[in-house]
Amino acid sequence: MANSPLLHSVRMAELTDIPKLLLIEHSAFVESDGKLSRRAFRYHIASSNLFLVATPLGGAQEISGYILVFLRKKSARIYSLATAAEYGQQGVAKSLLAASLKSLSGKSVTRINLELRVSNTGARKLYDSFGFELSRVRQGYYGDGEPALCMTRNIIAPQDL
Repeated sequence: MANSPLLHSVRMAELTDIPKLLLIEHSAFVESDGKLSRRAFRYHIASSNLFLVATPLGGAQEISGYILVFLRKKSARIYSLATAAEYGQQGVAKSLLAASLKSLSGKSVTRINLELRVSNTGARKLYDSFGFELSRVRQGYYGDGEPALCMTRNIIAPQDL
């Protein structure tokens, strides 16, 4: 049951979440990833982007992870998905990704894209399990020179199910 998405609830991010989001950001990413700042978190929370946080059931004051999805007219891009270290392997990313896809299926978005480090095999397995497909490899994408896997997935509207 350790990988069950039912161990976390998902909601829209709020300004009061920023201190906890910063802790997750700084522990999950390296400098060359282009970490989000306090100002950037404020901006994205106030924007029309999809910004969700996961909270452990029974621990509403804690943030176990977040996902930030940039919205365009017909497409979306997962910009960032991060889990707090102490909630690793507990289905946080799975819960956030599932909630994001569900939310996007009710919008005009038909395709979702993302990039991830070639070395991030755990994330690759997650995205594969959700039907994302490799579209290309971008050499030298990250600040430290590591290539990125570019992945994409079609969004199915509820009326199409």
